[in-house]
Amino acid sequence: MYEQGQGVKKSDKKAIENFKKSANKGFAPANFALGKAYLTGSHGLSKNDLLAKNHLTLASNSGMEIATVGLSEVLLSENKEASTKTALNLLSPLVKKGHLDATYLRALYDLKTGKENKDIKSIETGIKALESNSMKGHIPSLMVLGNFNATGTFVKKDLLKAKEIFTVLDKAQVPVAKKLLEEVNKEISEKK
Repeated sequence: MYEQGQGVKKSDKKAIENFKKSANKGFAPANFALGKAYLTGSHGLSKNDLLAKNHLTLASNSGMEIATVGLSEVLLSENKEASTKTALNLLSPLVKKGHLDATYLRALYDLKTGKENKDIKSIETGIKALESNSMKGHIPSLMVLGNFNATGTFVKKDLLKAKEIFTVLDKAQVPVAKKLLEEVNKEISEKK
């Protein structure tokens, strides 16, 4: 409530105090909230990757799937072989059960490594995962695919498909979608 200012005056300091009290008692959502805050340096906390990782690990170990995805993202960003292996192992069961955010993160990893290693199969796997997520309305996957279609990154440039995706995102009131839709419409008009 203090974090959002719901029913009380918004206070980052009081929100963090309460998150810390709850986290110390093992409450996974509080550990997740602290992990996110340390990761971004928000709510009056200094950015601290180690504390973020620790809190996300505690939340993940408590079975909080979104914390597992967050922890995996942190581990992948370390660009270390052991961290990457751990992240992929954490993501694997979530991807198998169709967790959209886990599938999205794994798809981005596949695209990145596919590009670095010139591995077409990894790129195709990443694109297919994003397309599957998009069919389920996953906003981040739609945004990435829209951008890929608009620019011809990883896929053949398809402005009409990009327009279709950005239209869906605009209707979902995704802030940047309107601007992207306008840019695609302008490019389509110029080609005519």
